[in-house]
Amino acid sequence: MPINKVLLIEDESDIALIIQNILDMQQIETIVAPDGTTALELLKQHQVQGVIMDLNLPDMGGMELHDRIIATFPELEGKFLFMSGYDIDNELEAVLQRTRNLFIHKPFHLDKFRQAVESLLSR
Repeated sequence: MPINKVLLIEDESDIALIIQNILDMQQIETIVAPDGTTALELLKQHQVQGVIMDLNLPDMGGMELHDRIIATFPELEGKFLFMSGYDIDNELEAVLQRTRNLFIHKPFHLDKFRQAVESLLSR
């Protein structure tokens, strides 16, 4: 039985399914949201230990969503694993330093992703 639960915010359904399967193998329950609006609604219904999210979502920017989540669920501060196929820019670098959140570049190696998730859930 999973003891950890995360919210995965990923708009590409194939990628979301792959990540969900990886997390299942790690005994981590995964709630999946395809966009920021759905993510905010799901967080009202589920208590999670971390958030794994793509930074490029169809309805709002990743940093905007992060700030909205933290405003409502401050216990999730520092418990984000951001994902993106783009390189880290100055704005994201500043956010990562300020918030102590994690970042992984897509596509990622399975072992590197598993390590990032373990680090996320140990916070």
